[in-house]
Amino acid sequence: MSQTTSTANSITIDTLRKEFNTPDGTVVAVDSIHIEIGPEEFLTLVGPSGCGKTTTLRCLAGLETPTSGEIRLGNRDVSDLPANKRDFAMMFQNIALYPHMKIIDNIAYPLKVRGVSTQERHEHAKEAAEIMQITDLLNKYPGEVSGGQRQRAALARTVVQNPKAFLMDEPLSDLDAKLKVEIRKEIQRVHQRVKRPTVYVTHDQEEAMTMSDRIAVMNNGGIEQIGTPNELYNEPANLFVAQFIGNPSMNFADGTVETVSTDGVSVSVDERIVDLSLNAEADLSMGDEVVLGFRPETVSLDTAGPGFEGEITLIERIDDRMLATVEGDLGEIRATVSADDPLNVGDVVPISFDTSHIHVFDRDTGEHIASGDRPSTRRAKRGAE
Repeated sequence: MSQTTSTANSITIDTLRKEFNTPDGTVVAVDSIHIEIGPEEFLTLVGPSGCGKTTTLRCLAGLETPTSGEIRLGNRDVSDLPANKRDFAMMFQNIALYPHMKIIDNIAYPLKVRGVSTQERHEHAKEAAEIMQITDLLNKYPGEVSGGQRQRAALARTVVQNPKAFLMDEPLSDLDAKLKVEIRKEIQRVHQRVKRPTVYVTHDQEEAMTMSDRIAVMNNGGIEQIGTPNELYNEPANLFVAQFIGNPSMNFADGTVETVSTDGVSVSVDERIVDLSLNAEADLSMGDEVVLGFRPETVSLDTAGPGFEGEITLIERIDDRMLATVEGDLGEIRATVSADDPLNVGDVVPISFDTSHIHVFDRDTGEHIASGDRPSTRRAKRGAE
């Protein structure tokens, strides 16, 4: 199986729109999105149920016909080609191995459909099985192997096609947590070895953050932001992305801009003043209604800030840290703290946050306005890319 790649394998989704006619009228599932995917890039479409990510993937695969727009492989428009002519390999949520066929025949089945001889397709199946480290399972039946081994066989069946691109629709959603991590690593390893563009769909932002070169966050048929995992986490384009990316999610507090000067900005939050030093892109005026966003890891529960406090209502363990939920002046706030901190449910604690890592959003539009003035701050690219 050749590993040669070129810009001919890049994929462009150009102003793709998909409408469905229903008894209640026309439903827009995908709303004129534009994405460019590099020849060796792993791009994930992530978002809540019904956001349009699976419909986008099905249009890309040729399983749905776009209402308008183009899908290009390199410079070639493949929008009107049937699925079997696009040379894309798709892996679905349902593994769907044939129970009456041995693993080797399941892996080789796409080549059988193409009319490849038994000897040749079995040779390619063995190569794919070697990539997935399941050569010892080739003469077994699906019912004789574990769920993780069946998933590896399904991946090998995708690899054996030597496609122009890999398309994956929530392939890990039916697996337990431990197996998800194992197969996630296998998918990344295969991607690095075969060097083909991969478009992966999931509603699980943890999968997206750990696997992807770039992520497209979708909502209501459109793209809220495209960027690297670091860009989405550190510089979300709007409130939706800030809420969706990150586990635990970002904290938010409503405020009103009180003063704007060369020295910084002051914001009134619950009748208390928070002084901010923001990056040069800040565009704020007195009286602007804003939302301050700050990650749980920037919150301190043992340092006096502008006078906020609250009562700890829940403490949860997250690996080597604890997540404390605090109800108080700022509403519900989450803070990640050391497992050694002597905190207990019912404690009343001060609340402060690192303003150098703060985010300021427009309360009406939800758009990102500014970030805390820290050296690492870079405004993430927004919208379609």
